[in-house]
Formats: sequence, structure tokens, C-alpha cells
Amino acid sequence: MKESYLNYPTDILYDKVEPYEIIEVLSNTDFFLFTTQLTNFPFYELSGKLHRRNHLVMTYGSEVRMNSANYLISWLRNDLMIVTSHDYTQSSPVGFSAQHIPISIDFNELPERQPPGDGVIRVFHSPTAPKLKNTDLFLKSMQALEKKFKRKKTEFQVETVLVEGKPWKTCLETKSHCDIVYDQFAIGSYGMGTVEAWALGLPVLGRANAWLRSWYPDCPIIDVNADSLKMRLEHVITQEHVREEAGRQGQIFCREHHDLQKNIRKLNFLIRHVTER
Repeated sequence: MKESYLNYPTDILYDKVEPYEIIEVLSNTDFFLFTTQLTNFPFYELSGKLHRRNHLVMTYGSEVRMNSANYLISWLRNDLMIVTSHDYTQSSPVGFSAQHIPISIDFNELPERQPPGDGVIRVFHSPTAPKLKNTDLFLKSMQALEKKFKRKKTEFQVETVLVEGKPWKTCLETKSHCDIVYDQFAIGSYGMGTVEAWALGLPVLGRANAWLRSWYPDCPIIDVNADSLKMRLEHVITQEHVREEAGRQGQIFCREHHDLQKNIRKLNFLIRHVTER
């Protein structure tokens, strides 16, 4: 894994050690699970140690989207099995069809949900790819709603919470103090940020396209688009029972499909498939 501000737990950060150190570790290993493609790593020094039956690349988020050509080449040349998000299980976005195991979360690592209870409804967003996520439209919608609620002098106020470039645990802690999460609606799928929100019992506004719903018809994302974002935000902000029910359904869905212990079993079977093919 490469070094990242998210600071996920990992065994080796390959861009922080010398190639010979990695080779020493790999020389005593039977199966390899990479969390990113090692495009700059001198694999020729492994003397054929890596082959189609002894490694997987398991990566989520924007990694494949940003480097799809490199992954396509590896897939074509090496029959590399890549495990990633739902949208890449279709060949059209990137030129190849990836395998899918759901994003997984360890519920034991989650902080307790701690809403401040101060009459402020906090809406969380992580603007890591602002154009893709339509962050400007989200901020414009939130600014209009904040002004509207102040003018009407409602019993609650609204606050926008933006978090970017912070470690994974810091993001989780901040989310635990929020009430709603807006992700993105451009892709039609979801990532770790949404899974974390569901695990905490938070409603998530985004979009699940038909391909995603063919996998998960009961996906609890609150669907929005450019025309409906502001209206849906206002509805979820003002309707406590909607927030509570969407959060409850999200947590049930997350425990069913994204629990780490369940998905480890799936990964073990996939590894077995790779070694036997």
C-alpha cells in the first residue's frame, strides 16, 4: 500500500521502503494481496515470483478510475485479478471487468455515535473530488437552506461540516457527531465514506444506479440528482423520523453486506479460486 493521509492500518507502505526490503518480505510469502497496483515497483527483480495464481489487487475509491489504463494493461498481460467497486464489474468504464467483494468495515473499530444535542443539524461532506461530487452544488444548496432556517427562526439550525485530508479515524470521529451525510450522485455507486456513515446509523444522500441496485435492490441510499439535491436535503433535515429510519435501514444493510468478518470468508474463497484456476 502507498502512504496516504487516511492512515489505514497496513503491513507495508511500498513507497516508503527500498525495493530490496519488499523483495525480502515477498520471497517468504505464498500469496500476495495488494491494495494498489505497484506500477513503479521493479517486479523483474522478483524473478517470476508473482504470477496469475498467487496475487490479487484489491482496491476501492478513485484508484482504478485515475489509473484505468495501467490496470487494463496488467489485466491483459498478466491475467491479473482485480477486486474493486460495483461500477468496475462492468467492462465499459475501464475496459475490463473486475471482481467484487464489498467494502468491509470492522464494527469494533467504530466510535460511539455522539450527536451533540444542541439543536444543530450537521450535514457532513468530504470534498475529496469536488467536481465529481458536485461539491459546489451541495454548498450552494446548504447555504440557501441555512439562510432559510435562520429567517424562519426554526427550533434548530443547520451546519455544513466539511472534512478533507484527515486520517481515517479523525473522519470517523467527526461523522459520529453529525446527523446526515452527502456523498455524491455522479457515479451511481458508493464507497467507504458511505459505508462508514451507515455503520454509524447515519442517513446518506447519493445515488444508486440500476446496475448497483441489481446487486442490492434494498440499498438504503437516499437518491438525489442535480435537480432534487436541495429539496431532498431539506426534507431529511426537517423530518427527524426520516433521518432515524434511513439511518436504521443503513445500519441493517451495512451489517448484512459490509461486515468485515462476513467478507473475509468471501475473500478467502476468491483467493482459493485464484490459486486453483
